[in-house]
Amino acid sequence: KEGWHPAEVAEHNATVEWQWTKKDALLAFKNPRKDCVFYFDVDNPGSVFHESQHVQIGLSNNIVDEFTLDAGQSRLRKIPLSATRLGSGEMAELHIIVDKTFVPALLNAAASKDPRELGVRVFHAYIDPR
Repeated sequence: KEGWHPAEVAEHNATVEWQWTKKDALLAFKNPRKDCVFYFDVDNPGSVFHESQHVQIGLSNNIVDEFTLDAGQSRLRKIPLSATRLGSGEMAELHIIVDKTFVPALLNAAASKDPRELGVRVFHAYIDPR
């Protein structure tokens, strides 16, 4: 996986885990070679970055889903992926592209020294073969 930051856990609930993307992130997975659904549980917490973000999900140079995340919004996307689009390779890759990122340390409203480029916060990314 490229374009991801290490996993983090919620301060008061260690069972809640997420990973931030950067502007572009790759998600590689074993190709099920049949139709499947990609479950993508994501948010834009909006606590210091108050802009909407446009997210695109690509597979084999085709956009398979796109949506807007407003500040403070979370979404669970259920994205159908056809066996044809997945191809015949052993592995498949989804490309996650976020139009706007932020660096917490550079925002005036944030009392943060976090120098990372953050895209969207991903709680779950799961491929479910049908």
